[in-house]
Amino acid sequence: MSTLKLLSAGAVKGGVAQIAAAFGREHGYAVNVEFTQVPKLRARVSAGEQVDVVVATQGALKDFEAQGKIFGATLGLVGRSRVGVLV
Repeated sequence: MSTLKLLSAGAVKGGVAQIAAAFGREHGYAVNVEFTQVPKLRARVSAGEQVDVVVATQGALKDFEAQGKIFGATLGLVGRSRVGVLV
């Protein structure tokens, strides 16, 4: 069984975990998913950490594209995360 390494922003954990599990079952992959904050994710990928899939903010993904870490043709919007503030 092949393994995919997925690094994701923590804000979308629920949805990404479900999609990763479904993909693994349907396509016969083990999917190792790790969730972290976007600044840490940026640092790891920018430092050269190898991953198969990255789920992050559009800004982070554009930075990775500019650094040659990802191919722009593979970018896609899979969802949105909303944040609320109460004062």
